[in-house]
Order: sequence, then C-alpha cells, then structure tokens
Amino acid sequence: MNVTFADLRHVYKSPAGDSRTVLDIARWEVDGGQQILLRGVSGSGKTTLFNIAAGLLAPTEGTVTYDGQKLYALAPGERDRFRARHTGYIFQTHYLLAPLTALENVVMPMAFARKYPAGQWKRDARDLLGRVGLAEYAHYRPAQMSTGQRLRVAVARALANRPDVLLADEPTAALDAGAAQTVMDLVQAICRENGASLIVASHDPALAARFPLAVDLEHGRLIAQAAEPLYAASEVMA
Repeated sequence: MNVTFADLRHVYKSPAGDSRTVLDIARWEVDGGQQILLRGVSGSGKTTLFNIAAGLLAPTEGTVTYDGQKLYALAPGERDRFRARHTGYIFQTHYLLAPLTALENVVMPMAFARKYPAGQWKRDARDLLGRVGLAEYAHYRPAQMSTGQRLRVAVARALANRPDVLLADEPTAALDAGAAQTVMDLVQAICRENGASLIVASHDPALAARFPLAVDLEHGRLIAQAAEPLYAASEVMA
C-alpha cells in the first residue's frame, strides 16, 4: 500500500494565541514494502506526523492518501475502522488497556477490525506474544509487567492485523540492546513477510544500519534522505 503526504502543514496554537508550524511537507511518497528510518530531535514533528498518518490528528492543511483513499475524507468512525485494518502503530507510551491481559490487549484490535475469522484471534495473539518472548506472560496485566515487557505487548498488538503500513515511534527506547535487536528483527521480518511499509521514528543511531533509507525531519521539514547516518552518536539528542 502506497502512502502519499501532499501539501501537508500542521499548526499548533498556544493559549496565548501564538501559532507554531510543526509540519510543512510539500510531498512525501512512501511505496508499499519500503522500510524507512525517520530521524529528528525531540520537537521536530515526528510524533505529530505519525498521528496524522494514522488518522488520529487532522492536519491543518493537506492530504494523506492510502492507495487513492484520502484518509481525512472518511468520517471519524470509518477512519478508525480503516486504521484498524490497514495501519499498525507502536506508540512511544504504549497505551495498553490496564484491565486487560496481554493476550486480550493483542486480541482487541482483531475484534475491532474483524479482518480475520474470530476463531483464529487467540491463536494468532499467542503466536505474536511468543515471537516477542512473552508466551508465559499472556495472562499478565500491564501493571504486572516491566516497561520493556509492556512495549513488547504493544509491538504484538500493532502487528495483530498484519497491517499494510506500520508506524513505530521509538520502538526500542525502553529496551536493552538484546531485546531491542529481537524486537526490530521481528518487526522488520513481519513487515517483509506481509509486504508492509515500515516507518520507524527513532533517535537511536544504532538503527541506521538496519534501513536502506533514512529521512530527516527538522523543524517540520523533510530536509535530507540518505542511506548512511547523518548524525554522529554524540550529536543525537535523547
């Protein structure tokens, strides 16, 4: 699935009435199956761009188009269903539902999207939890797990409906080096298996070698594209 951002601008207004442009992108096309590293310091607009791409935040101006479907031409409920079926989102803050177990958190988007038969939801969810190393934690609730374990549940949830596009916002930030490698191996492998596009937003310079394409976002603008890291590790702000 191809995604096109065209004439995209987003402006935040402060309580005092001041305005700040956080995104200003003339055109950006993401082809189906591409794997892209989106880089930028805190405040550069990465999360805002992801929220717009996922249909969670309407841009001030411009369009987001998935294979000809203009995302914000859909009614809010239709947009939610479209996201559930086509877009996976690994949030930086996880947003797991506290009353639900890890298994139930992964099943939930399957039940909402109804993209696959109900009889396979739990089986697929258990498989995903096993692939992120949490098979034994299926019946744990978020409060009973570490931050890193909650992140891995969030990864499994984002992959639950085999999305056409996966957005991952700092997916390795709460993980040690070994767990980070496991998670990224899984995310990239499943995206390749499904022919899905993957965009990973990260400050982590260690991720650059994993991606054939890196795109830099600075003050809301896409300023460079390169296959090699543009920042030395010491220059990357945490």
